[in-house]
Amino acid sequence: MIDNNINTLELGRIYEEQGYLKKAAAHFSGALKKDPGNLILIEALDRVNTRKTNPTDSIDRSSLSGIIEQWVHLVILRQRAARLLHTSER
Repeated sequence: MIDNNINTLELGRIYEEQGYLKKAAAHFSGALKKDPGNLILIEALDRVNTRKTNPTDSIDRSSLSGIIEQWVHLVILRQRAARLLHTSER
């Protein structure tokens, strides 16, 4: 019988990076069943489980900075639009 559920460290890391912590944990624990002594998998599973229980501690700083950058850009565009509107009303 073919195992269609392939659990690997790499897939777990991808899911973790994307924020799919339950899927990441499933891949890490599935891979850990095949290789129970793998310290990298143990650490990865522990990290994901910690992030699942403490979501505020797991904010991805790089994505947060991207959101802030977009917000600042929108604020600047809004100010420019307001100036143009004010200038055209004269």
